[in-house]
Amino acid sequence: DYLNPQNIEQFKALEAKIKQIIEKVRTAVVCVKIGRGSGSGTFISEDGWVITAAHVTRQANMPCQIILHDGTTLQATTQGFNRTLDFALVKAVVPENLKITTVPTGDSDKMTTGRWVISMGHPLGKFKDRPPVVRTGRVIMRSRMIVSDAPLISGDSGGPMFNLDGQIVGINVSISIQNPRINNTTPINPAVQQLDDLKAGKSLSGTGPSVSGYDNGIEEAYKIRDKALKD
Repeated sequence: DYLNPQNIEQFKALEAKIKQIIEKVRTAVVCVKIGRGSGSGTFISEDGWVITAAHVTRQANMPCQIILHDGTTLQATTQGFNRTLDFALVKAVVPENLKITTVPTGDSDKMTTGRWVISMGHPLGKFKDRPPVVRTGRVIMRSRMIVSDAPLISGDSGGPMFNLDGQIVGINVSISIQNPRINNTTPINPAVQQLDDLKAGKSLSGTGPSVSGYDNGIEEAYKIRDKALKD
């Protein structure tokens, strides 16, 4: 069972599954560039809707650029956002002759401790040096946020977290530079529930996740993960 590999054959099966997903979804991951700042995002529709983090877009109705995996640059505009839960939408102008890759959304409520995840980003949009980056790990703690041990960097903010069905289940929102094991992801379900409002350009609020205390609680989170894997 590649979900909980115990031998080399099962690890190889897991590796093959992850590679299959990467090949399928990688070109949907983009860089969101606003002025001198940038983050990452993901195409969720063929007409140019990109989901990202609210701290990447900062506000609605801002001109920005979407940089694809191959360096293609599209003009775009920031749309609605939820600053508390830290997700937002961007609308890109997609030429008629351009076929973009999109990804389906999954059920983030199923991303419990021990689940394998694939976190991605396209920091700075540097396509000449490397394609959108990929990190693999497991969910190590689950409260209002999904915390994984897939290491991220700041340019991955707004990028996707995928499950092993190739569905986006979270949005990367915070990273600890001091402790790379702490990687916090907003579950996708609240964003899906507010999608129509986001497309309408609304600014939303809500009771969001808190990242305070994760430095002190990370060892306990690893203990919970290890126990779950044993069970």
